[in-house]
Amino acid sequence: MQLSIHVYLVFIVATLATVFFLYKSSGNSKIVLTASLAWLTLQGIISHTGFYEKTDTFPPRFILLLMPPIAFIVRLFNTDKGRVFIDSLDTTWLTYLHIVRIPVELVLFWLFLGGYVPKLMTFEGINFDILSGVTAPLVVYFGIKKHKLKKNI
Repeated sequence: MQLSIHVYLVFIVATLATVFFLYKSSGNSKIVLTASLAWLTLQGIISHTGFYEKTDTFPPRFILLLMPPIAFIVRLFNTDKGRVFIDSLDTTWLTYLHIVRIPVELVLFWLFLGGYVPKLMTFEGINFDILSGVTAPLVVYFGIKKHKLKKNI
């Protein structure tokens, strides 16, 4: 079954929006922008070759997609410079970042309808990430801008 072009376009827009929000949250850091685009380009090239489609390897190849970012994040939290960077991120832009959950959830739903992913991964299953996306602008407005929400909310 062939996916409709709108599925690809919505996913591309969500990906670019994620990079944009991360870039803005980092104070318009060219390093963050360059690293994000380089990582996405690298993964796009590797994915296009079908590398991740081979599932009978040990360790699973998908781990190679996840481990570098996880290791990078762990390093950020365990170094002084990394913690300074994390503390410098703009929480307003990081909260807006959650808006991308809406198009991502739509893509997952369309993939489910096409038979590519299980229902469990969609908002019709048990994945309610879309609620974070829908409420993100409200949290920014009432919580960050108007200070009407308690910080722990």
